[in-house]
Amino acid sequence: TLARFGSAARGQAVYGGGVHVGRLFRSIFLIDYFTNAPFRAEMQHVLNRGEAVHNVQRAIHIGKIPVELARRHESLSAVSSALTLLSNILMAWNTTHMQRVLEEIQAATGEPLAPEQLRRIAPTHLEGINLRGTFNFPVARYAHRILPSLDSDLHASTASRRA
Repeated sequence: TLARFGSAARGQAVYGGGVHVGRLFRSIFLIDYFTNAPFRAEMQHVLNRGEAVHNVQRAIHIGKIPVELARRHESLSAVSSALTLLSNILMAWNTTHMQRVLEEIQAATGEPLAPEQLRRIAPTHLEGINLRGTFNFPVARYAHRILPSLDSDLHASTASRRA
């Protein structure tokens, strides 16, 4: 119900009430943060995870965004979306390989890893990732999945060449 009062103008009672509710929430958060050590440790853990993602993004995109791209919202949005996509691909790749290693460890030991140990690993490590090399994506191999209409066009052109 508070969301519908978000656009209330300054000076109105509803706006003032929203300001005070926000101050109350902030005070409760700060009290928890300063008095509850496990809460503070969890907040630090979450912040570290977010910073690790930013480190991945900085490693992927080194340099400045050209001025002509930064001036237009659409261009800046495209650059940001591409960076996000590449970051997610890198983390998905790491996650896949981490899962495989985890399964191998569990198969070798016969016991699952403790949740405290699993909590410490994240797919944001850059070791073993070639960030400056040449990438070759075999798109033709997956064209029928990516663009199903292209697959039917390919079959039609192949059939016409044979005739």
